[in-house]
Amino acid sequence: MKGPANDSKIVNPFVPSLLHISLVKVALPFLTNFGIGMLDTVFTEIQSGNSTASSESSQENGKVGFSKAKEQSTEIQHGNSTASDESSKENGKVRYNRAKESLLLMPGRLRKLVLEAVHGLSYEVRSWRMDHAFIGKKKRTVHWRSDGTIDRIKTAQQLVLDESLSIRKRFEVACVYCLEESVRTLWTEMEASRQTENIGTADNCAVRFWARWIREGSRVPWTQAAGEYLDLPVQYSTAPIIKFSSLFPLLQPKERQKFLYPFRFATDEDFRISLYIVTKGEEKTILKRDAKKLLVLYLNWPLQSLFLETAEKIWTYIDKYTFYILVNVILLYYKLRKDFDYCELLEKFWNISPNHLRKAARECSHLSKEIDSCLNESRRKRKSNDDRIKEILTKCQIN
Repeated sequence: MKGPANDSKIVNPFVPSLLHISLVKVALPFLTNFGIGMLDTVFTEIQSGNSTASSESSQENGKVGFSKAKEQSTEIQHGNSTASDESSKENGKVRYNRAKESLLLMPGRLRKLVLEAVHGLSYEVRSWRMDHAFIGKKKRTVHWRSDGTIDRIKTAQQLVLDESLSIRKRFEVACVYCLEESVRTLWTEMEASRQTENIGTADNCAVRFWARWIREGSRVPWTQAAGEYLDLPVQYSTAPIIKFSSLFPLLQPKERQKFLYPFRFATDEDFRISLYIVTKGEEKTILKRDAKKLLVLYLNWPLQSLFLETAEKIWTYIDKYTFYILVNVILLYYKLRKDFDYCELLEKFWNISPNHLRKAARECSHLSKEIDSCLNESRRKRKSNDDRIKEILTKCQIN
């Protein structure tokens, strides 16, 4: 069991492997062109042994998933959509066959990895939608990073220029992301049309802050004003708050101190990016209070492969309650998610966990049964894989 490193920070920027980057490039157009529901159905059908597609869809159409792999932005529906709104049943069948042909071009192992990546991208889209529920439900263009996460800053910069979005909503986006020039420009436009009268009482603390700063004549830099009167929540709120990752780089550690407590209410993406910015001392303060938030974040796309090594670095911050929550989250994801092997992850996490934490978790009889069920499933899968390898090796020796 490892403790925290003495010479470096624990949380560092995620550097995706070449395999991960390649999977994202392939998976993104699959998600865009076919949708997660259709791909799941196709994958299940292929796994069950049905590996033929209708002749209605050409081999060229089957390659559409690869032809758009270089695109860095996609249009997503912000809210619910139905297949009947997008295409007829006949077109749906053609798309289904195209999806199947595209997946059949891949070896089985690669096909599984691509589908896991598609699920990861889908969860990322869902996370972005939740963080931006305040802008409404129309389709929006989002910009992707090579690691399979949405570039929130670039997307926000695009949103403030999107005139299909009301000017009040665009102003709110600019305020949340601290886009100073856009805040000034949009305020001037709203003032000309008398839309700034009640904006100082908005639920969004970022909007209230920027409105006050402008009305007071912008006499001091906005970062200085933030230290004086930016009023952040002291408890969880559904209203969007200012992005710490936009604020922290412009402040000295001493100036950031007042924001470290409300920082716990940052969105997951903002929490992650901001941790890359803070000092080692600030990181220690944050982890003492929010180790659970960090580790749950590492159970989500695209950081799952780093969960174990991150947990090993911060055992001193993991108490019985945090461990209990982590085990429950892993078990929940094992049941509900398809973007990672959470069953295997639980087994590895359980094996490296301190005895006193495992003992405490087993005090809950229901949780203990859930743990054993998952561990047994992981062992069964591993034995099945081992038996398959032995069978292949035996056949090779005979031949």
